[in-house]
Amino acid sequence: MAGASGGVPDAVADGRIGFLVPPADAGAAALAVERLLAGPDLAASLGRAGRAEVESRLNWARVVRDLRQAAAGWSAGPGPRGGP
Repeated sequence: MAGASGGVPDAVADGRIGFLVPPADAGAAALAVERLLAGPDLAASLGRAGRAEVESRLNWARVVRDLRQAAAGWSAGPGPRGGP
């Protein structure tokens, strides 16, 4: 369960790897917690999906790949504002 604000919705796919609740909505947070406590299979499924998401998207191999791609673009010349 996470608050649906800032960049959190980009990281938490609602209903697939967790539940998003509106910021400062204690009632929605309580319902999400109750749903997880009442459904241990659901909680385990969300946990597995969340772990798989982190392992595939948030790992050093991906960070290095993305940095190399960015650096390749930088070496191609200045960007639209004269910088990388």
